[in-house]
Amino acid sequence: MKKAISIILLGVPLFSFLMVSAEEIKIVAKVNNTIITSKDLENFRKVLSLHLNSDEEPSPSDEELEQKALNKLIEDKLILELAQKENIQIPPSLIEAKLNELISRFSSRQEFEEALIGRGLNLTLLREQIKEQYMMRHILDKYVEAAVSISPQEVNRFYQEYPHYFMVGPRYVFWIARSFDKNKLVELAKLIKENGIDKNDERMQLLTPLEAGKEELLPEVVSLLEGMKEKDLVIKKIGRLDCLIYLERMVPSQVLSFEEAKERVKMLLQQKKFEERYRSWMEGLKQKALIKIYEENL
Repeated sequence: MKKAISIILLGVPLFSFLMVSAEEIKIVAKVNNTIITSKDLENFRKVLSLHLNSDEEPSPSDEELEQKALNKLIEDKLILELAQKENIQIPPSLIEAKLNELISRFSSRQEFEEALIGRGLNLTLLREQIKEQYMMRHILDKYVEAAVSISPQEVNRFYQEYPHYFMVGPRYVFWIARSFDKNKLVELAKLIKENGIDKNDERMQLLTPLEAGKEELLPEVVSLLEGMKEKDLVIKKIGRLDCLIYLERMVPSQVLSFEEAKERVKMLLQQKKFEERYRSWMEGLKQKALIKIYEENL
């Protein structure tokens, strides 16, 4: 199965030039001297739909999705226009490095180029999109990110007021061994029952120690662990391999200490303040711009 080219390069959605049917192209919006066509909107709508798909939230209607896509396109045009006014220059080496990073995600250059063709892209267009993403990132860093600051007092207050954010579920401390030869695992199980876990015993080299929560494990492994008590041992086929699982202990749910949670608090506050600052700053850009939406062409 071919991999899809990432449509997020720098944390900003990437306009992917997806192919659309050969229908009449209409102007759906104008941002200062830049036009947004129906083809632009259809392409971006498809990209946006990939990001809005969620098992936890209902999918937006086509009308909502189109409105989100148009609004995001207008905002992107405003950011790019500001970047061009400020003559933001992106070194070619930076663009090539990002391009090489994308290529490295594929098993071969041919697979990468086939994926490009499948999305209606070529290297020239992709380089231009990478360049625009860096330009937009530069502007956001300058006008939004730089205006956001988090004080130690804010971090401490958030931690005290919202402890449920820092509750971690139970974690399993266990040992696992995998083999195509079930007899090896049976012998290993006997050894563990007789002597316990001995890291220095060469016969136990198949065992790997793990500590993880449910969300980090395969459902099949979680199902087994939930039915076990401490010091229990089970052998079960998972996928193509037989697996031996020895549950050493279970760490109960607990609230992270302030020191453990501090960085998470900072990230939560940073994201919240970034979004608030972005909305305020973007509203200012929109008020100064000439934006016309051609509703009849939507």
